[in-house]
Amino acid sequence: MSFFDLHSDAKIPRDGVKKHTVVAIPSEGGSTSGLIRFRWTSSQNQWFVPHLSYVLYEFAVSKTGGLVQDADVLNFVKFPGAAASDGGPTTLTLQSTNIATVTNPAITQAFYTRLFGAKDTRDSILDPFVSGLRSHDNATFTCVYQPPAGIFQSDVSIPNGSYVLGINLSNNYVNSMVANRGTADLGALIPGLNITLSKATFMAVHVEPSGTPAIPRTVTIPLVDISTNNQSVTSNGTHALSFSIPASTKRVLVATQGLNPTAATSGGATHLAGAKMLTMHAQFKGSSVPQVPYDSSNESLIRKYLDFYNEQLSSGRSVFNTIVEYDAEEIIMLPFASDPNNLDTNLVLRTQINGGTLNSLVHVGTIHDSALVLSMNGDSSMMESCTYAVLS
Repeated sequence: MSFFDLHSDAKIPRDGVKKHTVVAIPSEGGSTSGLIRFRWTSSQNQWFVPHLSYVLYEFAVSKTGGLVQDADVLNFVKFPGAAASDGGPTTLTLQSTNIATVTNPAITQAFYTRLFGAKDTRDSILDPFVSGLRSHDNATFTCVYQPPAGIFQSDVSIPNGSYVLGINLSNNYVNSMVANRGTADLGALIPGLNITLSKATFMAVHVEPSGTPAIPRTVTIPLVDISTNNQSVTSNGTHALSFSIPASTKRVLVATQGLNPTAATSGGATHLAGAKMLTMHAQFKGSSVPQVPYDSSNESLIRKYLDFYNEQLSSGRSVFNTIVEYDAEEIIMLPFASDPNNLDTNLVLRTQINGGTLNSLVHVGTIHDSALVLSMNGDSSMMESCTYAVLS
């Protein structure tokens, strides 16, 4: 079970365990700016449960003369916790080995949640991630961030180990977290609008299994990760954009975002509405996808929408409810055959885009296999080493 794909059965985290604990870990030194870190350890009897663990952010919000009012129409972006964490990579280390690196947390979070967030999940347990919660007087805003990495999406519990979670916070919360900035004195343009992080806490979940489960000397945890990269497009016309991606990539996600974070149409760090891709097809490992290239017609829009939903990874589970919502923040899903004998890593996107009309970033998210391999000592009382690898 994870926050992104709740199981429908009655099993809960306490089933089959002797003890269930949630420990609130403050950021190291109480830091609330720049790079913040959280440190914790697990033991033979206290197994870390990453998919139920998360970061809680509390922000103070004010404007010139006092508190923001409802009439100021301050709208936060979707996934505000990820937007607040978008000042650089988010990393997780285990035994000093880097087991997760999220290079673009805001966009990767948008990709992950729009793929995995079923409507019933989004409207309940996902709400703190997608929307956050304001205090009644609008003085504070609280939201959740769970790093969009495979280890946090995998339904595993890990015995032993010493962890460090590092998050690079945004250097401008107004630009990254506020969705509306097109009207004078409203939203991001509220006079003297100030958003500051007052507290960051990592809620670490551990369980103690019932009985004495046997732990193998070598534990392999298969993961599915999304890595993101981007290129800027600032001219109109047809572009051939080349990206280096993992050879094990099974699906590619493509979206655009305005290049200028202060523009009236920017919409914040997780808003995917840059220049429209009027045509699109991709080449990877000798395959061209889609076989009939997408164009700007309604026919192609419907195909893109259905292709996004019908892919095995996201079938019927996306945050998008309607084709209109999808069109407003379009994500194109490009599936490729997984050929283990072909180690090509070059992806070429051929797209016609009006980049000169709206300078944009073209974001590419690659869905690929990776693995975490843990080596335990003889009596499983200590983790001797761990290895993380992206699979070819």
